[in-house]
Parts: sequence; structure tokens; C-alpha cells
Amino acid sequence: MMDRRTAVFGLIAAFAALSPTESVGQNVRVGNVPSTVMVGEEFNVTLKVAYRRNVTQPQPPETPGILIQGPRSQYTRINNSQTQSYVFSVVPLTEGAFEFPALEFEVDGQSVRSEAQPFTVVPNELATATLTTRENRLFVGQRADFILTLKLAAPGPPNHALNWSEAAQFLQTPRDFPRLSFVRTTREETTGGLRTFHEYQAALTLDLTEPGYPSIVSITPQYRFAASFRRDIFGSLQPVESRDFLLVPRLDTPTVESLPIGGRPADFTGAVGRYAIRTSAAPRRVSVGAPITLRLEITGDGPIELLPGPDLSKQAALNADFRVPTEALAGETDGRARRYSQAIRPRDADVKEIPPIEFSYFDPSSAEYRVARSEPIRIEVAPADEFDVTDMKITLPSETDLGAVDGLRGPRVEESELLVSHTEVTPTMLAIAAAAPPALFVCAWLALLGRGREGNAQSRRRSALRNAERRLAEIGANGRDHHAREIVSVVADYLADRLSQPAGRFVGAEAAEAVRRVSGSPELAQRFEQLLSRCEASAFGGAESDAELIEAARAALRDLEAQRG
Repeated sequence: MMDRRTAVFGLIAAFAALSPTESVGQNVRVGNVPSTVMVGEEFNVTLKVAYRRNVTQPQPPETPGILIQGPRSQYTRINNSQTQSYVFSVVPLTEGAFEFPALEFEVDGQSVRSEAQPFTVVPNELATATLTTRENRLFVGQRADFILTLKLAAPGPPNHALNWSEAAQFLQTPRDFPRLSFVRTTREETTGGLRTFHEYQAALTLDLTEPGYPSIVSITPQYRFAASFRRDIFGSLQPVESRDFLLVPRLDTPTVESLPIGGRPADFTGAVGRYAIRTSAAPRRVSVGAPITLRLEITGDGPIELLPGPDLSKQAALNADFRVPTEALAGETDGRARRYSQAIRPRDADVKEIPPIEFSYFDPSSAEYRVARSEPIRIEVAPADEFDVTDMKITLPSETDLGAVDGLRGPRVEESELLVSHTEVTPTMLAIAAAAPPALFVCAWLALLGRGREGNAQSRRRSALRNAERRLAEIGANGRDHHAREIVSVVADYLADRLSQPAGRFVGAEAAEAVRRVSGSPELAQRFEQLLSRCEASAFGGAESDAELIEAARAALRDLEAQRG
């Protein structure tokens, strides 16, 4: 009997030891991966995890040729069963054989690895995008013009396709996307038979920020191809069977080159394009050492709002005759012009003019460095006024009134002086004296109450930068990339604390507008707008490291904090 019981308990113990591992393996499921998709066709992959206590969120690794976003998560509980579902959005960027990667995470304290899911990507016969340019060469820092061409299969059955105007309502473009123009309609043979295609074009201007191919994050429309559709009670078209496409452009453009090192002027500050410079000065009649306000205006076809000013400290002719501050110029944009100003001081009376100011730039059309020069400005400089102490006339008082020194006088002791004035105490004065203390107490209590209400807002404002820098440090210490959205959240929360607004109040363009209101600086607002765009691009494609974004965010927040608003 004892042997039989021992055997039963042994089997139970062995089953208990094995069951967690088997349960974890059985309760992690990956679904919705199609066997074949087209280039740019978006699909969702769902990872469902059943667990008892906790589960860590899986993060997909970077996979060349595939854009993976997410996950979005959803929690469900039925009786004592808990399930966490993670949904990943997947877009293949090129054709070939791929896998949705295996994901590693923890379930109830145990390491788990899901299985990779294979799928095949074939050419897209329904929706394509192509980016072209007339430029023969492209360079970092250049602002260049492009044409984006969309070729879209008309929604609906092949024999009842929608016209180009109706089809356009199934096309979704990014915010601030330029106007699309209809080009033509064609009929072409596809795997599914003869189909109608509508072609659209948009003229784009892009700022090229890094070597390689132009960034396409901001120029990626979405298209929903409806194999069939119906009209609702309002007459609007509603897709019945549809496929979603991210129209990632095929880049029929030159690669973006870094600026050449050879021939680069010493005073080059990064301007790319074609530029001209004009200067003015006031006043033009001064003495030695007196300030002259030198104003510079630079015009050109490059990204003028981001244009760095000329480095005046490296202008040899200017520094020979004038004392020039060494700090970088702060400019302002006015249409297609960028304006700067700086105070300079003539060194001696022999100075007759402000020499031409040089501005070095790189001309992408000729792939050469060039120098724009302003016209000289005639000035008159007089010798500095001499200061002779013998001309000073100092007058001292002949006598010192010891009766009144620094407003202090001796006490009055004569009876006639003590009784010169007399104020009669009236009932009104007594009433005021009795009522004043309670009234003052009420006023003080109300003031303290108001300060208490404002205390939380003041505390948020004082700790806004400290909290933001702490969170950025925590993100940087994580050791992994793909935290761009968290960096955006840090910026948004800082602005909310700074302006005593609810969390999440400032997103996208509202954040840049808030910076503009707080600082009054269009340049600083532009920096924040660029920072948020870089974070959006990193979250979309993972092209930039978190370390760069964190440092840019930290610098921008400190500059904004310095301008207390």
C-alpha cells in the first residue's frame, strides 16, 4: 500500500514540476500572419499570452525590409483566466521572403520565446508610389524639390470601378501634405484581370538631413483598396472588402551625399543652397570704442529659417579694425530673408569703413563652396573724448550742519515744541481701530487661501525641468532604443507643468505653439517642432538613436527654461 501511495505522490510532484513550462508554451499564441502579402500592404499580428501573475511587454527587434509598429495591448479576464493581447502593425517595404520575428519576454517570472512566423511579400499590383527629382546630385543640408507619383487601382469590381474623384476619398495623406493633382486614368492587365488605374501627383519640398536616401516618413500616404463597396443611407461609399496599403515611395532619386571636405572655407557654418548678403550700419558717425549696430540680411533658396549666421569672429578684415563679440549670431526669419544684428566697436580713428562681410555656402548645383560678399559701408570715426581731472570743479560746503546728519535730529525737549500739535480722538477713530484688526485678519486669510491654490501650480513650474531631465535620464539608462514616444511624452508633460495645464494637453503642433507663446522665440519653437518630428520619424522607422533625441530634448528644454515665461 505504501509503495502505491509513494508512486502516486511521485507522479503528482513530477506533473507539478513540468506543468508551468508546458502551460507557458501552450498559452503563448501568435496569429493573423498571412502567407502572402503585397509590398506596402499593412496587416496586424496578434500575440496572445495567458498568465497567472504578470507578463512583460514584448518588443520586436529591428527587421530589415519590414516596418513593425506597436504593440497595442488589450487585457481580458474571464473567471480566473487572464489574457494579455499585443497587436503589432506590420508593413513590408520590399518583396521577398520574410519572418515576423520571434519575441522574447517573461511570463510569470519565466523567459518565453515565441515562434517566428514566415510570410512572402510579392510586388504590389494595386497601389504604388514613386519619388523623383530633377536634381542630378543631392547633398546633406539641401532643400530640394521632388515629385511624388501615386498609381492606384480604382476601388470596386474591375467592370464597375470608381472614377478618379470618387477613388480619392479612399486616399489618406499626412498632415500638411501638399495638394494632389489628378494626372490620368489608364487600363492595365493585372493578375486579377484588366483593371482601371488612376494616377495622381504632388510637388514636395524636402530638407535633406542625413546621407543616404531622402527621408520618406513625412510623405507616406495610406490607401484603402476596396474590392467591393456599398453606399450608406447618406450616399457615402463604404468599403465591404478592403486591403490597406502604406504607400512607401520607391525612390527613383540620387543618394544624398555628405558635403565635401576639400575646399571648405574656415568660416563655413553649414549653409547649403544659393545665397546673397546685404549689410547696413547705424550710427555711421561715432567715436573710437563707441558701438555701431551692424545689421545683416541673407536671402537664398535654402532652408532659410534654419540658416546659421556668418561667423563674424573669423572675418579677418572686420576684426582688424573693430572689436567683435565672439558669440554666435541669433537671427530672425522674415519671408525669404534671415536677419541678424551685432554691435561692433571701431578700434581707432583711422577706420574709414566697415569692410565687406563674407558668407560662405555650398552650392549644390555646382557642388562647390562659394562666398557671398556685402558692399563696404563708409563710416566716420572721431578720437575718443579725453577725461582731464583738472577740469573737475568740486565744491564742498563751508559748514556742516551737525543738527541734521543723514536726516537724523536730536529729540525735542522744550514744552512749547512738544505741545505744538494735538490730535483729538473721536468715536469714528475708535470704531476704525476696533474694526481694522478683524478686517485685516480676513484679508490675510483670503490671501493665504489664494496662495494655497496657487502653490501646486508654482511647485509644478519649479520642478518641471528637474522632472523632465530625470525622466530623460531614466530613458537613456534603459539601454535600448525605440523610446521616441516617451521622449515626446516628456516634452508634453514639461509644457503642461510649465503652463499649469492638464497632462497630455500639448501634442504635435500645439507643443510648438506653446513654446512660441512661452519664449516668444520662433527659432526655439522651430527647434521643438523639429525635435518632435525627429521623434515621430524615429518611432515610425527607427532611424535615429534615443541618445541623440534625448540630448536634443534636454538642450531644448534647458534653453526654454532659461526664458522664464
